[in-house]
This record gives sequence, C-alpha cells and structure tokens, in this order.
Amino acid sequence: MRRSGKVGADKHNHLLIGGCDAVTLAHEYGTPLLIYDEAAIRAKCRAYVKAFASRWRRVEITYAAKAFLCGAMVRLIKEEALGLDVASHGELWLALQHGAEPERMTFHGNIKSRPALELAIERGISHIVVDSIPEIDDLEMVAQSRGRPVAVLVRLNLGVGLEGDPKYTTGTADSKFGLSVLDGAARAAIARLRASESLHLRGVHFHLGSQIHRVTPHRWALRRLGELLETEALASNWRPDVVVTGGGMSAKYTDDDQPPSPDDWAAAIVDSFVQHVAWRCNPDVTLGIEPGRSIVAESGTTLYTVGVVKDVALEQGGYRRYVIVDGGLSDNPRPLAYGAKHNVVNASAAESPPEDLVRISGSHCEADTIIPEGMLAPVDRGSVIAVKCTGAYSHAMSSNFNYFLRPSVVLVSGGTARLILRRETLHDLMLREPLLRA
Repeated sequence: MRRSGKVGADKHNHLLIGGCDAVTLAHEYGTPLLIYDEAAIRAKCRAYVKAFASRWRRVEITYAAKAFLCGAMVRLIKEEALGLDVASHGELWLALQHGAEPERMTFHGNIKSRPALELAIERGISHIVVDSIPEIDDLEMVAQSRGRPVAVLVRLNLGVGLEGDPKYTTGTADSKFGLSVLDGAARAAIARLRASESLHLRGVHFHLGSQIHRVTPHRWALRRLGELLETEALASNWRPDVVVTGGGMSAKYTDDDQPPSPDDWAAAIVDSFVQHVAWRCNPDVTLGIEPGRSIVAESGTTLYTVGVVKDVALEQGGYRRYVIVDGGLSDNPRPLAYGAKHNVVNASAAESPPEDLVRISGSHCEADTIIPEGMLAPVDRGSVIAVKCTGAYSHAMSSNFNYFLRPSVVLVSGGTARLILRRETLHDLMLREPLLRA
C-alpha cells in the first residue's frame, strides 16, 4: 500500500482536510475520528446529476443511505436534489425524522417487517421494492389495512455476476436478492403485482453488487432486461414507467484504482438503456441509479492516534514495524471483512517523505490489521495518522466490539468543522441494560 501521492499541508506540516488542520481536529474531538469533506460530497452529487441529466430527459439520482447515514447527510442530499434509498426500518425512520422527502424515497430490503411497511405506507414513500413473492402478500395486507394503493418496483435478479470477490456480488442467479428471470419468478411476480388491486407496479429494479470497476456488467444487465421487457410487452402489453439500475459504482481506495467517473457511468448506462430498454417502456420512463459508496467513500478520512510503535523480530530474519493505533475493527471492519485497502499518511508530518515500511494495526482482541504493509513518514507515540477513503461503510458497519465506543463524525468545509455525530459514551453502552435501569 502506498501513501497518496499529494496531500495538503499547513505551515506546521499537518494534513489539511477541507481547510482544517487534521491534528487540531484530532486533539479537539478525540480519536478515532471520522472526517468528511463536505465540498467533495457535494461535488460528486452534482457530477452524477449533471452526467445523467444531460443524457436522458427523466432521471432520478438516489443516494444509497447504507453507505453512510445521519441527519446532516439527509439534509445535504436533500439540498443537492437527490433522492434517498433506505434498506431498513431504522434507516427509513431516521431519514424521515430528519426531513427526507417521502416522495423521493425508495424502500429496499429482502425482508421488511410489518412495522416498517406500515411506516413506509403511512408516510407515502415513493416506491417500495418487492424482493420476493411472499413479500407481495405482506404488502397487500398492509396496503389493504391502510386503504390506499401502494406504488412498487419489482427487484429482478438478472443472473449477471461481477469479477472479483463474491462478497461484493448480489446479481448472480445464486443470490438471496430479487426475483430470478431464469426460473420464471420475475414474470410470476410481475403478473401477480399487475393483478393486485392494492399494489401499483410502476417499474423494475436491479442491483448487481458493490465496488464495480467496469461498466460492462451494467451493459449485460440492461440487454437482459430488454429481453425480459420485450417478452412481457408481447405477453401482456405491460411497459414500465420506472427502471432503476441500482448502484455499486466503485471508489478510488488506492493509487492503483481507476474507477469510472460519473460521466463514464452515465455514458455507458444511458447508451445501453436507450439501445435495449427505453423503447420497451412507456414514453416518459424514468431512469434511476442509486450510488452510495462512490459519493461518500473518497470524502471520508479516519484519524487515529499512535499508541505503540513496536519492532517485532521475524523467524526468517529482520523485523516488522508495527504501528498500533487507538481504533481499528470496531470503527472500520472492512479491512478484515473484505480485505479492503486504504492509503495512509502521517497527518502530523503530511509532506515528510514516507521512509518506514510498517504494518498498521488496531487495538482490539483480534488481528485487526488496518493496513498490512504501507510506507509512512516516521511516527512516534502520540502522532496522528490519517487513513483515507473511509467514508463508505466504515461508520455504517461500526460496532461496540470489545465495548469500544463508536467515534465522532465531523463535517468540514472552508476551514470550518462541524460535529454531526458525537462520540459514544460509557453511559450510552449501559442504556440497553435493563437491570441497570431498573
């Protein structure tokens, strides 16, 4: 792993993020600390809107909240005129609490509880995505009890896989997600939904996976979707009003990553959509995408304080230098769970040459290696290091493993920092303990 080639530094040689001194932020808010560059998030939102809107007349860019969600993020997304994709009762409730527009929300999930469906229907969520045949029964029951029609999309499994780690793939035939086009489940669901008096089938949805590095899988999926829609049009004269192609757009985690840009994605998806799908839909069809990771990943940086620098002798000779920090698995499980790679910089000496080959590890009762091998400017106890591109799924997947406290989150812009999520306290850990509260 290499340090990022160019970083911003102030007169103290400290890393600058959004015009703020990272070391000062670490001292003020404590570490671990997750910092988001607000301007970078907004720029990526606008790039997606511009790229797709310039190529298709009716577009809905919907942020996938699972990547990172809090009240400040809901408000930012709303200000940037993006919709919001939620995938649980908790995400749905939190988004609504912070003013998300129900008419621009999509509710996902391969299992949805009755309370969640009731909340979604009561608040008029734009679309509920049907993921299985049994879910149609659940939706009909709730819709009938509320006495109002419910707009739905049907999630298709198009049998399109991805290269690389199968943990990132959700669109293959052997998947828990969606209704397969290979065994007739998709057509059966479409027929069932069209016949329903309480559910209004507005369109189709598919999602292929995550951290997708090439546009080719989306091209394959849209071609297969076009074939399905042609069959449906011939059999029942049904044409969708909405087609959502999911998200999964990759982020640049290391210098070697070269992910497609929003413009690259728009060019490929819209071209295939026009060629294979649009003419098989209703004339005013809306094209939707759901980026999450690619909007927030690169804008996020996690700061840690170095607690121990330890040289460990190796059996084969030589030694390994361990830099052990005050966080790790509980605030960013992705390196252990997914083999995720990150660039790192000594935030206390941002422009000093990286001279030491180190392994950066956390402080949990696991081998919670954050960076197996990286070059770092020399650090001491108390130095602040910055692990980059942690904006997606790090805080969202954080935990209280070893009863560590989940970190504060700060939004920075133009030299100003704003706390958007406070650090957990020891008291917070006790709130779920009924014996202590009795």
